[in-house]
Amino acid sequence: MDKVEFIKRKGNDLFRNKLISHAILKYLESLALFKDETTTPAKEIRSSINSKIALCYTKLSNYTESLYYAERAMISNRSNTKAQYRICENLYHLRRLEEANERVNTFLSADPDNNELNKMRNKIRE
Repeated sequence: MDKVEFIKRKGNDLFRNKLISHAILKYLESLALFKDETTTPAKEIRSSINSKIALCYTKLSNYTESLYYAERAMISNRSNTKAQYRICENLYHLRRLEEANERVNTFLSADPDNNELNKMRNKIRE
């Protein structure tokens, strides 16, 4: 797991330096190191990495790929609020507004005080 975290941090450095495509490759490299680990910490790390990949694809305006990785993040950790936001954001950009509205309402039903999701709901309804 240490190697996964090390490579993930390398991806974070690349992202901070706006080398988005290179960051994606590092994040994918870190995911490839996972075996069939089902422990809670492993699931949270996998979810975090998928969420970071989703953010990278959003920065590249590739909303379809971003949505894919945000959904993968949610598979590992249903309470990943960043992944929830990215799902709604990507659906919005893909003009799948009805689905975006349904998903944001579902996520808000579990966390009604989530400020970012509330802002996204308002944006979707504009």
